[in-house]
This record gives sequence, C-alpha cells and structure tokens, in this order.
Amino acid sequence: MQNKLRRILQKQDGIAILLVLCLGALFVALAAALGYAASVLTANANSQLREQQAYQLAVSFSDVLEKELNKDSEFATFINETYMNSVAYGTNIYTQESGKTVMNGSAAATNAAEADKLTLTLQRRPGAEADYLTAGIPITYSDADDLAKTLSEMESTEHTVKDLELDITVKAEKDGVSYAYTVNYVRSAHYDVLYYTLNNDDTTHYTWDASDKKFHAGAITVDVNDANKPAVTLHYDTNGTPTGVTYTRGLRSQKGAT
Repeated sequence: MQNKLRRILQKQDGIAILLVLCLGALFVALAAALGYAASVLTANANSQLREQQAYQLAVSFSDVLEKELNKDSEFATFINETYMNSVAYGTNIYTQESGKTVMNGSAAATNAAEADKLTLTLQRRPGAEADYLTAGIPITYSDADDLAKTLSEMESTEHTVKDLELDITVKAEKDGVSYAYTVNYVRSAHYDVLYYTLNNDDTTHYTWDASDKKFHAGAITVDVNDANKPAVTLHYDTNGTPTGVTYTRGLRSQKGAT
C-alpha cells in the first residue's frame, strides 16, 4: 500500500513540474509578445512624430512663401519677372501648362531651419481668363453708353484678368521622413489695352474715343449707335510686364507624406 501511494505521489510531482515548465514558457512568450507590441507602438509613435514634424515644417515654409509672393520681395521678383513670363518654362504661358521646376536647397536662413532639406517645386498653367488675352473674344454690350462704360472699366488700372495659375510645392525632409505640401495660387493682373478690332477684322487697329463714342484708325471713323453696333475685341499688351499683380489661393491645393 505504501509503495503504491509513493508511486502516485511521484507521478503527481512530475505533472506539477511539467505544469510549472509550461506556465513558465507561456509567461516568457507573453512577455516577448508584449515587448514586441510595445516596440511596434513606440516605432509607430516615433514615425508619426517625425511625419508631423515634417508636415509642420513644410506648411510653415509654404506660409512664408505665400507672404513673400504678395509683397515686394526677392522671391516675388523672381516669380513675376522670370518664372511666370519666361518661355523657358513652357512654350506659351497663356496656352500650355509648364513642366515642373524643382529647386533644391538647405533650410538655412529660413524659419524652417530645423528641416534637414527643403525642396521647392513650381508649376505654371494658364488661368481661367487667359483666353481673353490671346483668343480675341468680342465683348458684350447693349448700346453705345454701355460700351463706353464697359471699355472705361476694362481700360482702368484696377481692371485685372485671371491670367495664370501657379502651384508651389514645399517638400520638407526631417530624420528620414518627408512631407510635401502644395498650394495652388490664382494670379490676377492688369494688362494695358493696345488697340481694338471690329467685326473680327484684324487688319485695322482702332483707338476708342469715349467722348464721342467712336472708334478711330487714321482717317477711318466708326460711330457706335443703335443702328451700328460692331463686334468689339480688345487686344492686350502681353509683351509688356503686367501691373497690379496679386495671388490668391485656388482650389487645387493638396498635401501628403512622401
């Protein structure tokens, strides 16, 4: 009887040791899983933090450029006097979208100096009213008085045309993570009127005399009245530098991590 009891106790001791070993292995596996999960969460958090930093740097520098764009600055001078007018960035600025112009540089001397690298990408396209500058679209008027009022407004230095659009993309790189932020701008500018043509005849160039509501071309005079309402087309000076240039945000803005 004692021998039988001893064998039972020895068998139970073996089971207990096995249970202890299994539980120990389970705890080790759980600890490893928790450690791995913690490391993944930490890595994700760090990645999100770096991405957020890159985003803030890109947006911050983009805001700086927007302010520079609408004042007398070196950046605005380059954009208006070189980039937006030069055929080197596109065959015809009023009819074709340009390719993308990439400008690489460090973030030194900017408020985004914490970035490892900043990349600026520019892209230009014709604006919503560019056709008025190139296509020769006749204006609409009801009578001579209405025509005089319309032409007076369009010849005014306050009259502007949405001639071009500009995309500015700022890409900020920080600790191996980069973020690109694009803002679309609509440019409005005043163009001087060079001459007028009537009834789609481009061979004769007229000037407009608002005082007597007549067009003149040398010895030729065309009176505008109820019986004679010619189709009138304005021709703008697109070879000169437009004035009164302003930029407002358009609808194509976008952002994204890269």
